[in-house]
Amino acid sequence: NSLALFASASVSALKLGSSAMQTAFELNLNIMKGAWQLEDTAVNALRTVGKSAFTGALDTFQNRPGVFIKNTEVRTKAVETYKTTMLDALSDHQINIDAARAIYREDMLALVIAHQEVLTGLVATLTTTITDAVNVAKENCSKPGVVATLTGVIAKANATLLAKGIAEDVRSLAKAVVLVTTRNKSFIKEELAFLKTSVSATADLA
Repeated sequence: NSLALFASASVSALKLGSSAMQTAFELNLNIMKGAWQLEDTAVNALRTVGKSAFTGALDTFQNRPGVFIKNTEVRTKAVETYKTTMLDALSDHQINIDAARAIYREDMLALVIAHQEVLTGLVATLTTTITDAVNVAKENCSKPGVVATLTGVIAKANATLLAKGIAEDVRSLAKAVVLVTTRNKSFIKEELAFLKTSVSATADLA
């Protein structure tokens, strides 16, 4: 009877823990996706403001009188060329940045889901191991050493879960670092390309 009660309590606790873990997984995924949506909103807002400020500054420069007043056509053409070059470069920059971000997010999402599936599998294995061990103990309840054997199986199963869980965390973290590093390298590459175009176009305008 004691073993039967222990079996019922153990399985219930494991199922409750597994359910709580799944809920935590879903929450983490929703938080991550929500953060990405906020990031997109902020980036798009900054891009709009930046582009408007850039265009406004050029229009102001192009329309003001000054030492080039006798060469208005030359100045107008130079500014238009500069504007076109910069906006084209900015468009390419944004497209490439968005592509790098999309690849990163897709890979990161896949990594997180795979990580969660591994942990879920480890918990399922633990549940099966303990359930089977309890059933064996119930069948052999009249034999000596049954409780000690059951306790040993449970302790080993929990230790295995902990060790494999930590190892999985380490592997996933290493993969996540690689994804972040790859994304950042792509960002830096695009920033340098845009800066190069900007410096060259500004020099031509000057």
